[in-house]
Amino acid sequence: CCMEGDHEKGLKYFNTGLEHDGDNVLLLYNKAGCLTSMGETEKAQSIFKRVMDLCDGMGKDEFSLNTKANSYLFLDDLENARTVLEDLLKIDSENVNALINMAQILKKEYNYEDSLTYLDRALEVDPQSSDALMLKGDALFHLFRYDEAKECIDISFEMSDDNAYVWYLKGECESHFENHEKAVEYYTRAIE
Repeated sequence: CCMEGDHEKGLKYFNTGLEHDGDNVLLLYNKAGCLTSMGETEKAQSIFKRVMDLCDGMGKDEFSLNTKANSYLFLDDLENARTVLEDLLKIDSENVNALINMAQILKKEYNYEDSLTYLDRALEVDPQSSDALMLKGDALFHLFRYDEAKECIDISFEMSDDNAYVWYLKGECESHFENHEKAVEYYTRAIE
């Protein structure tokens, strides 16, 4: 429900599930994500911290490390997210989600070249990852490699045209190539 924009309904389901299992990491994590989408940042942060505490008690398996890293990313704690992702990649060097998240951290630090390294690794494992293609296009765009960027963004767009960020990136490409009317169309779709 939250993925479809019905946050209230999603919260209702998460709360019902949590009445039966108050320490269910997945339910808590998804509830926090839903609250984030609703702008309930303080409530979400509190739940993400609880999720991380519960993950600490679970050991160092892929699920708990992935969930903990994603929680740190939601809290914009890049350093701790990086540490957890490095642990996760030691367990599974082909974990696409971890590779993409490392690339996102590097992108936030304006380290686009290293970000590309992680995205290329992710795409070796899963050539159909629209998120990896989208982020690769974004990194290439920031490196002024516009033709390559457009190619990645276009492929990602064909795979996942319901992602607002890919609409934004399409607008950026069209703007760069001076197709301003088309750029406005994509930007408009991105904010709808």
